[in-house]
Amino acid sequence: MNTNEFDIPLLSRGAWRGFCVLLLGGMVQPFVEMASRPLGFWWLAIVAIAAFAFAAGSAVKPGRSQHRFQGAVAALASYFLVVPLVVLGTHVVDMIQMSCTTALAAVVGAAVSVFRSGIHPVGER
Repeated sequence: MNTNEFDIPLLSRGAWRGFCVLLLGGMVQPFVEMASRPLGFWWLAIVAIAAFAFAAGSAVKPGRSQHRFQGAVAALASYFLVVPLVVLGTHVVDMIQMSCTTALAAVVGAAVSVFRSGIHPVGER
């Protein structure tokens, strides 16, 4: 595979997995808030970081040459899939929050992509 091409099946798998984590984490947030207010306050940020890392990790195979932005694109796609649901639920478009979350998705996705693509399976070097 050419490193200038995205692996679309892996990319879409990662985006959907990240979307599912974001969706479930958002649905659980009110219950976490009731159980622990400090954890409830930080819950969505923790879930977002975990979802973006999971999306990027699912989109990048260890030790395989792929597009350098594969993980970042998967993390961004998972966020962009959940944005319409957030806007429909809250009826608010907070551009600062959306910009910061987009930047977080890109950074976490890129970091996981770089880390994961540098890992070689056992016996391959």
